[in-house]
Amino acid sequence: MTSGKTATPSVTAFCLEGLLRLKSVGLYRNNVDETNQHLCSAWEPVIRFDDNGVVVQLDFVGCRLRKGLPEESLNILQEFFSGTVTSLNLGGTDLPPKDTAEMLQQCFPHVSEVHLGGNNLMDTGVQILATDWLVTCSTLKVLDLRYNEIQAQGCSDLCSALQKQSTLINLYLEGNRLQDEGATVLAKWLAQSDCPLVEVFLGSNNIGPSGAKALAEALPTNTTLTKLYLECNRIQEAGAEVFTQVLTTQEENKSCIILKHLYCDNNEIGKDASKRLAQALNGATAIGDSLFD
Repeated sequence: MTSGKTATPSVTAFCLEGLLRLKSVGLYRNNVDETNQHLCSAWEPVIRFDDNGVVVQLDFVGCRLRKGLPEESLNILQEFFSGTVTSLNLGGTDLPPKDTAEMLQQCFPHVSEVHLGGNNLMDTGVQILATDWLVTCSTLKVLDLRYNEIQAQGCSDLCSALQKQSTLINLYLEGNRLQDEGATVLAKWLAQSDCPLVEVFLGSNNIGPSGAKALAEALPTNTTLTKLYLECNRIQEAGAEVFTQVLTTQEENKSCIILKHLYCDNNEIGKDASKRLAQALNGATAIGDSLFD
């Protein structure tokens, strides 16, 4: 009779060798007890595994990589992890964009989730990623570019590259500097019926009424977007009214806007405009309660 307990998963011998090699060059710095290093739990949560002990996620948060990747890093990543890793977190590492693009393109051809928040990419860095990696990536579903000082030009380069692939579902752009111009650039892509985005995060981008207008007017032709996050911008009453008008018009014309959740609290909207917006939203749609505070 079995005890019913699940055995603690072990890292495959091949992946363990790769992890120890990463540790030796300084890309993995946590202390792992040598007696337990064969156990998946000894490497988590920074490293994630599938049920067979194969590495599927690498998280390098905490590594200071401003000067670039340690020697032999690319060779190790390519040899041991290129066929299995689908999630990569380089957030806050300050890895130069050229190195980031090279790592992603050479080592992770099957990546579906990439986190690059807080890397000070700016527009020049986004352009490098767009031209050296994004145009060739065919599996990406989640892209996190929060807090990277990205402005309208960077957003334009990003959208141009992403339009060449049809897999991206979630795009995180909070805490950048898109403003109205950048929001308008993004809205042009959202307005296309083949845009695959399901969730877009645009909080804290200093987006005003004209940017909100562009985003709202993209909704009638969009066929995928269900969540739009606009909290902590400055769309004000004028921006909220455009959303209200677009949503009301779609009801009158019996057309269907896919959007289910709209988050726009802390936008200087005011109670009356907030109530009109809430009334225009259908029953499945949500706006932040703080709109009514």
